[in-house]
Amino acid sequence: MTRLTGAVVLALAIAGGAAGSSGSMSGWLVLEGRGIYCGLELFPHEGNSRFLACWRPRNGFIVGMTHRRPARAQTSRVHRGHRPPVFAGVLRTGQTAWVDRNRSAGRGAPPDGALFWCSARPRSITCKNGAGYGWRLGRVRGWQLITQR
Repeated sequence: MTRLTGAVVLALAIAGGAAGSSGSMSGWLVLEGRGIYCGLELFPHEGNSRFLACWRPRNGFIVGMTHRRPARAQTSRVHRGHRPPVFAGVLRTGQTAWVDRNRSAGRGAPPDGALFWCSARPRSITCKNGAGYGWRLGRVRGWQLITQR
């Protein structure tokens, strides 16, 4: 099993996503300093969930969620050292990146209907989904799930 395939399988297990769905996780962004990577899984069928995961390659700690459900966290050997190429580039302190239902991605304030958005802070990244769930993930250590809508 390749690292990327393993990442997709693990990400689906964390989020409780639909097993056996065919989609592809791609590197979405990397936090300035390259301590945290985030990847997206955008399934081709409208009825299936979309998925966001962020992890620290240093230790394999990963948090993930679908666009509708709360986040889950765990440590994964698959993500230890995993540094994929990213299509949205580096997210610098003070910036926000988002992706919407049409698979469009951008920077700045997320539009209505955004599936996910992540904002970089000096010591952490905060990501949320369209339902208001998410996480704060420290650049080096620490994390907190956001469970209130």
